Amino acid sequence: LMTTLRNIFIACAVSVLVAGCELTEVVITDPEDVVVAEFVLVAGLFEQVGVLHRTRGTDESRTPVDDAVVEVRATNGERLRYFPAETERCLQQWRDETLERTACYVSERILPIPFVRPAEEYALMVTLPDGRELTGVTTVPASFELLRPAALLAGSCALPPDTTLEVSWTRSSSAWVYVAETELQGIREALAARGVELEDGPPLRLFGLSVSNADTTIVFPTE
Repeated sequence: LMTTLRNIFIACAVSVLVAGCELTEVVITDPEDVVVAEFVLVAGLFEQVGVLHRTRGTDESRTPVDDAVVEVRATNGERLRYFPAETERCLQQWRDETLERTACYVSERILPIPFVRPAEEYALMVTLPDGRELTGVTTVPASFELLRPAALLAGSCALPPDTTLEVSWTRSSSAWVYVAETELQGIREALAARGVELEDGPPLRLFGLSVSNADTTIVFPTE
């Protein structure tokens, strides 16, 4: 791109010596007001959440998308309705600067069996107050089990200092990616003993990905 622009500039400069250089006026169109739906289905939870927000750069971008009709439909005909809720109810899933102009929706609680189940297909239906509709379909990944370390199944695990840990699990045939997240508390005090000074701040969060449903091993914390 830089080479192309430089060639055009040189050609234009040479033309000035002959007949002058004319610039063409380009009109940039205003961005379209588009509503974006972000809903994450988590198998086993009795309460599901999602958000609606608008594209940036429009007059309506700072107006939350309230009063939409939102539901998720299962292949067996069951339906899960969502209702507007306080924005803080969605903070765990969305930590974004646009949250202040984002509408949060929380599902009804269906007991005793969770609505979202592994390896099943679900369709999202959103009807906006102006009559526009958004739809989407997804398949929830199949269940998987943690194989190593087995001690994590009991809720605790201990490692000697300066060692890594290989974590492995069974394969989920319908998964696209496996996400591994860790939150470390007290890391500031632990490193202070080694002469490493850290500023006060939130806990250290580590985020790892296995980008294939066949990649069922990750080394903590190096990966």
